[in-house]
Amino acid sequence: MHYPANTYPDQRQPLAGNTHFKPYGAYEVARCVVEGIKANQLELAKWLRDTPAFNPAQPDPLSAWQWPDSPRSAVVKPDGN
Repeated sequence: MHYPANTYPDQRQPLAGNTHFKPYGAYEVARCVVEGIKANQLELAKWLRDTPAFNPAQPDPLSAWQWPDSPRSAVVKPDGN
């Protein structure tokens, strides 16, 4: 997760955290996990709804993907990096 300075209000310093995904990356990884659940016919698959097939070799185009920031987001980097 890397954001240049001034990406968020009052964020004067760049944010760099190598322990977290940006929302797009997290979403794509979650889609891979869902495909693994389905491919391995895990019992958990019965709870999956509206999960179109996903090919990790052809991820969703970043330019077409949108995820609104949480209104509770903060500019303070969490501990742990």
